[in-house]
Amino acid sequence: MARPTLRSDSSQRVGTSSGRKKKEKKINLKTTSKTPKVTPKPASKALKSAQPRVRYTAADLQRLKDELKDVIEETEAEEEKNYRLVEEQTNKLFELKQKEEAQKEEDFDTGLKFLTEEAKECKKRTEIDKQSKKCEATVLLQKELDRSRGLSAHFQSRFEILGANGGPAQSYKACELCQAQWSQTGDGVPRILDCGHTMCDKCTENFMIPGGRVKCPFDRKKSYGQGTIPKNYTLLNI
Repeated sequence: MARPTLRSDSSQRVGTSSGRKKKEKKINLKTTSKTPKVTPKPASKALKSAQPRVRYTAADLQRLKDELKDVIEETEAEEEKNYRLVEEQTNKLFELKQKEEAQKEEDFDTGLKFLTEEAKECKKRTEIDKQSKKCEATVLLQKELDRSRGLSAHFQSRFEILGANGGPAQSYKACELCQAQWSQTGDGVPRILDCGHTMCDKCTENFMIPGGRVKCPFDRKKSYGQGTIPKNYTLLNI
């Protein structure tokens, strides 16, 4: 087989340079073909004619000054009016506040006076209650004293009767306290107490205690109230 012949270095360099030039030409052709076409812009419109400058006369300037002065005066007058309105409203609020404070003080004084009078009335009522209780206690003590005196007189008369008769009466015929003869009706009805002792209806009234009960004079025991103590029919049937 024949061996491939080798090119010299100069021939290789020439080949590479020519190849590069061809590639550059292709790239230039591509870039030139892709660039857009520039279209000329239409001509711009003609500029508008410049407006002429306005010139003010001395009369116009004076008129503008007068108008400005009038506006300033109106503004100051409006501010003065608003200031007066604010001042009036402030004074009214201050007066209302003073009236409210005066009313509060008056209400406080009225309430304090009312409470003072109520305290005095309560004190008076308390004193009256104390006096009434003292009076009630005095009345009860007086009743007890009168009752004790009545019992003392009752027993004194009983002792006198016993002394006159020469000894105590038989208990099955008469009351041991007042010597009243037993009877079916009236004060001589025999009443038997819870403790077993018997006394006449009149003596049950004499030994009545607060609460509507009868206190036995023999053993100091309490029994039914007056009117509910049963009769001793055994003594009545003897």
